[in-house]
Amino acid sequence: MAINQYMPISKEKTLELIDEKTRQFQHILDTATYDTRYNAEYREAYYGTKGLLNELFSEEEVKRFSRSVSASILFRVVTPYIDYEKELLTYKKHISKCISQLNVYKERIQNFWEEPEVTKNTINGTMNPKADVLLVTATKVESKAVIDIFQDATIQVPQRVPIGDRIYHSIGSVNGAKIFMVQSEMGSGGPGASLQTVEKGIHALSPGIVIMVGIAYGMDSEKQAIGEILVSQQLMLYELQRVGTKNESPKIILRGDKAHASSRLLSYFRSADIDWDESKCKVNFGLILSGEKLVDNIDFRQQLYDLCPEAIGGEMEGSGLYVACLDKKIDWILVKSICDWADGNKNENKDNQQKLAAGNAASFVLHVLQQVPFTGKG
Repeated sequence: MAINQYMPISKEKTLELIDEKTRQFQHILDTATYDTRYNAEYREAYYGTKGLLNELFSEEEVKRFSRSVSASILFRVVTPYIDYEKELLTYKKHISKCISQLNVYKERIQNFWEEPEVTKNTINGTMNPKADVLLVTATKVESKAVIDIFQDATIQVPQRVPIGDRIYHSIGSVNGAKIFMVQSEMGSGGPGASLQTVEKGIHALSPGIVIMVGIAYGMDSEKQAIGEILVSQQLMLYELQRVGTKNESPKIILRGDKAHASSRLLSYFRSADIDWDESKCKVNFGLILSGEKLVDNIDFRQQLYDLCPEAIGGEMEGSGLYVACLDKKIDWILVKSICDWADGNKNENKDNQQKLAAGNAASFVLHVLQQVPFTGKG
């Protein structure tokens, strides 16, 4: 098995180390007596496991492990009388929890950790990793949401992968699909914005699918809610317009593409939406406006709505996603969640609403990836 250069240690070696720790704890459990509780053998196994988790994953994973296995032993009430049987039972339960948690790590690594293939593309003379799915974000809050949510699911620490003049994040495997993420600048057409970023990402990683993930504005606060997820059935590129005159008044006609997202991906996302927990947030499929403007004016938003009354929301990066993927014949879809109403009040509770929206969008994308196969180009 080839060593995964984007993880701190190979999958095979990781499983061997976890098996070794599991055997240590099992021996401790099988031979446990009151007098052998928390002895040197135990300390070697317990603190050795925490050190292994820190090496393989992160300090946060060590904390999660400690909380999950140690809650029952850290705070015992001191009494004049010792219940030897109860104390031994508590100790054995703790050891059993350690074994159980190690088995969880083993199962998730076996299911999610797949060492990446390489593409035939080379940049700077080196072989590139192969992505099944490339996720594209445009802001820090969007990127953090994707990384945090996928790390919780895959228990793999995202690895930075420099290719050419871009940094990509290898964020693990879900349902057999190898997932990478890249962050663009805001907008579609500027330097480093979504068009350029997606084009370079396709060249570097040869993904079969590109998904834009993040935050958007909604069109109707009475019918929609903050955190509601918008999935692009179509994108309306509103920047290309004809501005004329009718009855001595300006007359605007949209002339940009009304681009259809991949029918295959729409089928996948609609299928996964069937068992999505709508108590978290609603998912809405429809037409999304895309342009270079950061809209925070209710009159301008209303002008856009009047031009395109079927629109369910708007954002800034979808146009670049569409053009880049159209040129390379790559399936694409945009998934964003409502964080404001583009009505002049973006700064009200901005941070919390953006975190909620970014988290909802990332969670739904993860849910879809877990339900349907995203390997290959279909």
